[in-house]
Amino acid sequence: LYGSEDYHIAVRRAAVQHMQTERNFFSTMFEGDEFEHYVREMSDCKTWGDELTLRALADCYSCTVHVITSTSTNWYLQYVPLCQPSRKHLFLIYVSPVHYDALTLA
Repeated sequence: LYGSEDYHIAVRRAAVQHMQTERNFFSTMFEGDEFEHYVREMSDCKTWGDELTLRALADCYSCTVHVITSTSTNWYLQYVPLCQPSRKHLFLIYVSPVHYDALTLA
């Protein structure tokens, strides 16, 4: 989003805040108090992000997130902002089941 990992903490906080604000949407994927536990874990910068985090980022930053994965099925995922037109595009790679990384031009 910003071309630097220096903004990781701010971006993480924005994603978590968006999930809390849009609790009615995000909490439907959890049972009981699992959503509260999930949000607490995602607040920790050492916790790896996931698809819900990407969904939240797409919405709160009005950006389309494109993910190229290492799996033969679902090798391309796209998260489009639900409420606003996309202002930016973010390209990521995902090596299953390890890690997301930014896809940048050399």
